[in-house]
This record gives sequence, structure tokens and C-alpha cells, in this order.
Amino acid sequence: FNSRVARAQHETFGFDARRGCVIPNGVDLDFFRPNASVGLEIREELNLPSTSPVIGHIARFHPMKDHACFLRAAVKVLRFYPEVRFLLVGREVDLRNPALLGIVAPELEDRFVFTGERRDPERVLQAMDILTTSSAWGEGFPNVLGEGMACGVPCVTTDVGESAFIVDDSGIVVPPSNPTLLSDGLLQMLHKSSKERQSLG
Repeated sequence: FNSRVARAQHETFGFDARRGCVIPNGVDLDFFRPNASVGLEIREELNLPSTSPVIGHIARFHPMKDHACFLRAAVKVLRFYPEVRFLLVGREVDLRNPALLGIVAPELEDRFVFTGERRDPERVLQAMDILTTSSAWGEGFPNVLGEGMACGVPCVTTDVGESAFIVDDSGIVVPPSNPTLLSDGLLQMLHKSSKERQSLG
């Protein structure tokens, strides 16, 4: 299994506990690694200000990823940090999606960039100051957390699947399905200096 959560679930189904072992997913550190120049290229490509903190989210649209929770948390963050930009990468993730309609007020839409599906997460991650996962359920080992950490990006994540184990003390973990607590976690990370965030990353 790639996570302790998956092992426990399968043993509940009847898998023999004596025959199982956990091998966490790995990340190619030659491929996913910090690259400031690529980060600037991506920001220029996506019209993201070079001086604005960028909070990223990479996930296809699916109810378990809870994009609505992330957007609600983002709107709360903007009350305190109006200069922040939010970068959302993933298939069917945009404000025309019926499940996401009306969460972001029209006057705040310019703080959000939606790219759709991309095949270059190792590049897009470089443009982020903070990576977020907002899953409500269904995760085992979220690869994006390992990839973000390998790129030196500190993470704020919901406590779903193996997320807390992966992030440990290099990020912030909050309960799922709670936009207020997720925004609190993001604000806590934003309150840190860029040097402190870099140290976590």
C-alpha cells in the first residue's frame, strides 16, 4: 500500500494484515526541485504579479477535492491580504462550474487564475508561495504534497488520508470541510516572513 490509511481500509475489507506493508510514494528530486527562474516565467505567462504572494491548488474537479471549501477560504483570506493571488490548476476547475458558482464575488475574480488541466506541475509549482490541498475525503497518499515539498513550497492541507503524515512539521494541517479553519491556516502561513516560509519549504 502507498499509505497507512489504505492499508487499514483494506484490512477492514478482510485483507490479511500479516501480508501487507506500506511503501510511501516517492518523488523524483531531479524533476521536482526549486527553480526560481521557472517560477518567474510562469508568473509572467499567467500575469501573476512578481511581488504578490501566490497560493496554489492543483487538483482535477471532484467533490472529494472540495474546491468550494478552498474558494470560500480564499475569499476570507482576501479580507486581510487583498494583494494575494490564487492559482488553481485542474480540469473543470473554473468559476463557470455549477458547483462553484457564486462563491467568488465579481469584484474579486481578478485575484484568481484558473489554468485548466496542465501537464507541467513541476513548473507551475515554482510560481507558488504556498500550496494547498482542501480534500474532504478519499485521499490515500496525495502526490501533489510530496511534489510541492520537493519544489520547496510550504503546504497548508486538510487532515485527510496521509496528508498530515506527509507534511508533518513542515506545513500546517487543518480539519477538512471547514473554510474558516482552512483560511486560518492560510493566514497563519501568510503571517510568516518569506524567509520563514522558505525555511519550511
